Amino acid sequence: RDRKYARGDSGSEVSVTLIGSYIDILVSFIYARNPDIDVLPSDSVGESRKEQARILAKTAEVVVAKLWRDARMKRKARRWVRSALTVGIGWLKVAWVETFIGDPAMHDELRSLQQNLAEIQATERQLAEGTVKDEDQTRYELEQRYATLSEQVEREVVRGLAIDLIPAEDVQVSLDADNVVDCTTGSWIAHRFFYTTTVAMAKYPDVPTEKWSKAGTYTKVKPLDPSKLSVTGGTPGLEIDAKEADTYSAGTGGGANKSNQFVCVWEVMDASNNQVFTVAEGMDCYLQKPESPNVTTERFFNLFPLALTECDGERHPQSLVTRSYKLMDEYNRTRSGLSKHRRRAKVTTLFDMRNVSAKDVGKVVKGAIMEFIGVKPIGDGTVQSSFHSFDYPKVDMALYDTSPIRAELEAVWGIQEALTSSIQVAKTATEAEIQQSGTQARTGAMRDALEQQLTEIATFTLEIAMDRMDMATVQTIAGPEAFWLNSGDPEDGKATLEHLDAMVGLEIRAGSTGKPNTTQQREAWAAVHPQLVTTIKEVGMLRRSSPLDIAQCLEELAVETLERTGDRLDINRFMPQIGQPATLIDPATGMPVLAHPDPNQPEQPGVPSAGGGGGVQMPAPDQGPGAVTSPAELPANLAAVPQ
Repeated sequence: RDRKYARGDSGSEVSVTLIGSYIDILVSFIYARNPDIDVLPSDSVGESRKEQARILAKTAEVVVAKLWRDARMKRKARRWVRSALTVGIGWLKVAWVETFIGDPAMHDELRSLQQNLAEIQATERQLAEGTVKDEDQTRYELEQRYATLSEQVEREVVRGLAIDLIPAEDVQVSLDADNVVDCTTGSWIAHRFFYTTTVAMAKYPDVPTEKWSKAGTYTKVKPLDPSKLSVTGGTPGLEIDAKEADTYSAGTGGGANKSNQFVCVWEVMDASNNQVFTVAEGMDCYLQKPESPNVTTERFFNLFPLALTECDGERHPQSLVTRSYKLMDEYNRTRSGLSKHRRRAKVTTLFDMRNVSAKDVGKVVKGAIMEFIGVKPIGDGTVQSSFHSFDYPKVDMALYDTSPIRAELEAVWGIQEALTSSIQVAKTATEAEIQQSGTQARTGAMRDALEQQLTEIATFTLEIAMDRMDMATVQTIAGPEAFWLNSGDPEDGKATLEHLDAMVGLEIRAGSTGKPNTTQQREAWAAVHPQLVTTIKEVGMLRRSSPLDIAQCLEELAVETLERTGDRLDINRFMPQIGQPATLIDPATGMPVLAHPDPNQPEQPGVPSAGGGGGVQMPAPDQGPGAVTSPAELPANLAAVPQ
């Protein structure tokens, strides 16, 4: 039902896709870009490991952002948000995948070994008959040779993070979880997917061929014609069947077409014994041996739910479509009634059959524009008395006013009127700002729920990367200065989750997924920015800070300014590089003095630039009489550099 209303398939004569437009608007506000990932050194880290943890944190930010970008996180996350807005919940599945192909140069010898294995199978049959000697030794030697060559033949072609959107109806959570969103409290989560019979048999070769005949078969449901909808009359909840949510139907409708025959496979992640079970509907065996996940993470389940509008006491979250579809029924009925009224409002003319002949009436009906039509009234009647224009019922627009309905819909969805391009009455700037603040508050609450789940996904991604990526791979991504806990050396062993948690902590920067803040907030930042610049310089002077430290603070301030405006520019393109200090001579001691020019003061005659040496003479710091003891003793455009 929710998806049909999102498409605008309400079944009414006039169906307006307002809900679909609201979903598009909210998706653009809630997830406009990939979030900023903040990895910070943990509080438990001592001073001796502080620098190492800081480098690890920066490396982790680069690696997680790269894995998300390669997995097309933005595309998947926007669909994730759309699913949560439409049906109440969205599911993302995150996993590490590795795919291999064979080296063509070694295919010939590989085929010969495969023939040897086929011979082993023949030998095993002979063993059953008792006609073979030392079969175990022969089989062992050939299998060892085949395994060795297979490791040389396999070449890695795909290795990285995979992120997929899972339809809400394809995920089941154990009933011991009171809320589906809190799925981690449950004992298991099951995810179903469909394979063609041929693909399933190739993917699970250990299952005997005869067992696949017991598997239930499914066919893809043909999309319905939107003009043939079952939703009518304003009672859609009673006329929609639950099976309409499925994209596959049971049966063998595919006939002889094997490409349209699917088997339903369930992957059950059981947290009670830390194993994953794979079964198919209709079959009484496992498709593969139960095993633990291929990576070690603190979170066992790799499915992540997103719910933006939960309802207290309900196991499943409630979608905004469910909250507003009755209003949409009323809106569509109103628009359909107006359409029917207009269609019936036809201009007609009555005539007196006693005074006008049928021939004359036909001439009037067939008359062209501006044509002179002659009629001959019968009896004493006149033309004026023989014809009469019939007044159709006038349209009372107050009966078909949809503005109250639109206002209630916007209240449910938290979207201001200006965003839907439906402004009916001009508003003052204050009224518009109040509406915009309300929209920011509603979307801000939704972004909080989104960022909480994104933080869990980012932590899960970092744990996977720490387990599957070694130092060499990470340095290829983040640079030679990167630091990583997994060195890749088997003798060193892999870092545990406790090591990672002791070093760094991860979170999503609040508000980084949404659109830039309001105009008022940007104006407030513009007013504060000059004061921050002045404060940084004054504090730096009083603390005798290095000009490099002050420059770093100003650069961070510029980065924050760009982020608040919503512009994602590389600030390093506009930042000057560190130059060489000017060399000055103390006239009393003849010792050199190093000083950086102050960029806020104009150059003075005789004072060298940042890269030059000089003829300006001044005492050197801490060199006896005449030594410089404070920045106030320097020339106006110079600041001392601590040695």
